[in-house]
Amino acid sequence: MNESELINVLIKDGNRTVNWDYHPNKTVGLILSENEFRPLPGTVGVKGLDTLGQQLGALRLSECPQEITPDGKQMRVVITLKSKLEKTLKERKKEESTDAG
Repeated sequence: MNESELINVLIKDGNRTVNWDYHPNKTVGLILSENEFRPLPGTVGVKGLDTLGQQLGALRLSECPQEITPDGKQMRVVITLKSKLEKTLKERKKEESTDAG
């Protein structure tokens, strides 16, 4: 397999950033596990994709929206993990706006 067949994956969790190349058939769940990320349900975002309700163990990189890497040489999938606190604050804001309206 040559480099052009791989998909670059950038994972950010607020504390660290991981950047590796993976085969398109690799799943998001497996990649997170291999890099010792343990996300809480509903805290994983894949840029351009609503991951709520998605089984990360079944979501392949080839199914994720991709963007070109800054060097223009390959495609990239950006995965962001939110902290439990961020999720809680977001839910609280949503509940407050629903109660007010």
